Order: sequence, then structure tokens, then C-alpha cells
Amino acid sequence: MKITVLSQQSLFDIAIQTTGSAEAAFDLALANDMPLTEDPALIEDPSSGPGLTPVASVNKGIVSYYADCRLEPATWIMGADEEEEGVELWCIEYDFIVS
Repeated sequence: MKITVLSQQSLFDIAIQTTGSAEAAFDLALANDMPLTEDPALIEDPSSGPGLTPVASVNKGIVSYYADCRLEPATWIMGADEEEEGVELWCIEYDFIVS
């Protein structure tokens, strides 16, 4: 059974939610042949469809707590390729020409 990745979830979020340990993010990355910094929502295995291959649970108490409380952490941070915009980032005579 594949793990469904929600919007803005990182591998660490998924690891904590499904295994009870952030350290399992490394196992998830290996099991799904992806780097830790990749957006998991973009991963799709052509042979078995979207989602991540699960790894073994580490702390079942934490996994049950997340399931019982319906906690779905989503802490993905914008990547470097997603540029920020705005007047506070402009430089006079470089981005902003005064005429």
C-alpha cells in the first residue's frame, strides 16, 4: 500500500506521521529512490502510480497518536528555484529604474 503525500509535506513530515521517527526520512528516501530535498508530491512511480513506498514503523505509539488525532504535518519550505518577489527585494538602478 502506497503512502499518499499531501500538499506541502516533506519526507520528514511523512516519516514522523507513518513511522513515528524523523530519522525514517532517510529510509523513505532510499526506498523511493529520491533525494531528501525532493518534493515528495512530485514523485510518481510509473509502474505503481503516485505515492511513496512505505518503510517499517519505528515508534507505533507516535504513529497511533498522529492517526487518532488526525495530525498530518506539512512543513515543506519553498525551494531556491521558487523566487520571491516584491519591492523590498528590489535594488535601485538594478531592478528598479528611477526616471
